[in-house]
Parts: sequence; structure tokens; C-alpha cells
Amino acid sequence: MVTNTNPEEKEYSPLYQLNFVKWKNNNDSITIKESRSVQEIMDANQSGQISVNQTNIVIDFPAVKWNGGSLKIRPDTNVTDNTPFEGGQVTRIDTKNMVATFVAMRGCGPDGKTLYWITTDATPFTDDITKGGIVYAPANEKLASTAVAVDFYQFLNGIEGAGPQGFQPPVSPVNIEDESYSPIWRIYIAYWKDPTQARVLQTLPDIVQAQNEGLLKVLPVLGGKHIVNCAFFSQETVLEHRSGVFQ
Repeated sequence: MVTNTNPEEKEYSPLYQLNFVKWKNNNDSITIKESRSVQEIMDANQSGQISVNQTNIVIDFPAVKWNGGSLKIRPDTNVTDNTPFEGGQVTRIDTKNMVATFVAMRGCGPDGKTLYWITTDATPFTDDITKGGIVYAPANEKLASTAVAVDFYQFLNGIEGAGPQGFQPPVSPVNIEDESYSPIWRIYIAYWKDPTQARVLQTLPDIVQAQNEGLLKVLPVLGGKHIVNCAFFSQETVLEHRSGVFQ
């Protein structure tokens, strides 16, 4: 696979439109070879050596390791439900076997049940990017006002737990089976006006009720422009990985 950007460039995004490239090997004058850059593909297409079929498929293809950098590797591999967000989102990057081991953070789905998520990149550039050891993806800010970005609620105070800020796990109004699911999240913060009245909130209706009671304040981070790439995984998937089913 060949991409047109990487995390060191100002237009980087992990979202790519997929194009299929095919060599026209029915011509004896064409020598099939590996293409290692977009420019090589464009040149081969211009000279009639290949055909390029543009699709409407968009894939979430975040960079893990690249020339000159990688996601930050967490030094402590003892990961629990109380592991803090800061410190890195991968514990191992094995380029020989093409395997990366991510830290799965816990959250609550729309039904209140546990789901897990990983984080690879975010925008704009903030302390959370540096502390979390993730990639800055500036181009994703263009998605903030679109339906691609889904609201994701994190807690700044209240009951301590496995959330990114050290409090209860975040809440998502959609799950991976839903048509409206997207791994691109618009971050909202929720905080209790009086932390002593805090209770665990597991669904969006729970959050709305606490707001209506005058107990909870909810605000979009950075005016709704804080976009984070967080792919979801079911609880069953994470448990299968822990048991070694996929190894």
C-alpha cells in the first residue's frame, strides 16, 4: 500500500480514499515493479503502464511506525482498567511480524455495557497528544462540523475510574454495530458542579438527566474542534485477545 502523507506532514490524516492500481501486463514492453511513492504511481499511470480505479471506500489507516518516528511505546506493559491514558497507547511494535499491541481503554456504549477503544491520533495539537503519545492529525479538524464526527463524553471530575482524565469511563451514544458509528470522535467534557453528588453515568440519557437536574455541566472541547481517532472494539474481542485466541 502506498499513501500520500505521513504524520510529519501538516496535511496528515489517517483517513484514506482507496484506489486500486493494476499493471497492464499484456504489453511485453512493460516491466512490473514495486511502486514506492505516489509520484511513481502517477508517472506509471501517465505513461499508460497501469490503470487506477478510484473507489468511494474510505479506510481508517493510522500510522503506527514510519521513517523517523512512531507511536510512543508505553514502558509499563502491566495494563489494567485503571491504567491512565498518558504514557503511550502501544506496548509493543513488532515490524518483523507486523503486529502492534495497543492499550485498550474502557468505555460505556449506548446500552450502558462495556466497550473498549484505542487511540491513535487527534487534533488540534494539545497537551493530551503529548501526554498520550499519539499522533497529531491536523487535517481531521475539517471533520469537526460533519456527520463523520460523533460526540464522545469524557469526565473531568466525580468518581475516579478508567477514563482518560482519571475519572469514570467515557460514554458513547453509538456502538460499532450502529449505522451512525464512526471512529472519529468530537470530544465533550462533563463535570459535576458538586463532585460529592457524582454518580456513575453509563448512557447518554443518564448524562441528560444529570444535566436536567442541574448537577452536571457538559461542554464541547475547544468549541467542538477537538477530534480524536478512537476505534471501538467489543468486550468479546478484547477478551478473546487476552485469552490468546488470535495469537
